[in-house]
Amino acid sequence: MPLRLPDALALLCVASGLLTFALLRWCLRDLRQSCANKKAERLAVNAAACFLWPALVWGLMRCTGQVDLGVAELLSCVVVLAYLCQEAKAVLPYVGALDDYQGGDSLHERAKQISTAAFATGTILLSTTKELAGRVAPIVFLALLLCVISAVPGGGASQHRKRKHLTWESIQKASISMAAGLLALAIATCVDVNLLQRCI
Repeated sequence: MPLRLPDALALLCVASGLLTFALLRWCLRDLRQSCANKKAERLAVNAAACFLWPALVWGLMRCTGQVDLGVAELLSCVVVLAYLCQEAKAVLPYVGALDDYQGGDSLHERAKQISTAAFATGTILLSTTKELAGRVAPIVFLALLLCVISAVPGGGASQHRKRKHLTWESIQKASISMAAGLLALAIATCVDVNLLQRCI
């Protein structure tokens, strides 16, 4: 079966994200200061997330049987992508103490907020049509799954494991951002379906 253009673009996004992550980590491998290392890991993960977001959206579309995105869905995807790009850009100019660099407390707080919003969205979906619930449920589930990732401990930060610990911490932060994006996409899907029903 030949590879369709959207599938090829999604695979290209995944490959580009992994390559960006690997190249940035390799280029910044000799950093010695803790804060510089943390910034390098955050930059590599955030840059990769910018490429992985379109592939994730396309994968969800394939799973839910969607052919194309509605206006609200497309707008939310573009806004989330712009936010992810801004997060990657915002890492570079940071100057300050390592402990103040978006610590674990704010990460867990954001995860709780997104989880609460996802549960509220899921509750609202129970009163909607089966078709709409079927389209949005995988998106809400994935948002909750990404929130759970932020609660998984990354292990100790001993010297030989510090790089892996920083990478895991950066992945958790990016996961929360993508979970928020998925929640926005789920709400946008509800808006698009309601608009389509009104037009018909």
